[in-house]
Amino acid sequence: GSHDTTVIKHSIRWLDGWEQELQSGAIIKETFPTQTTAEGLHVTMFSTLALTEYLLGKCDFKYVLTAKFNHDPIERCFLKNKASSL
Repeated sequence: GSHDTTVIKHSIRWLDGWEQELQSGAIIKETFPTQTTAEGLHVTMFSTLALTEYLLGKCDFKYVLTAKFNHDPIERCFLKNKASSL
């Protein structure tokens, strides 16, 4: 790992610590996201970390623009197909 992924790794540790505070009773449930949201954040951060490390380490990318990681092309495809079936 490099300093390029430090923020993502720190964010994962921060979310894990926050979740541990909930489980230990140090914070109340209302101050923590829903379980679905927390799981979604974990999946997003872990997949972003894995893909970034792969692109930087194995594919010789000089940088990674994580804002480009999205599912808009898939959504456009489904919306296009839905519109054509109406």
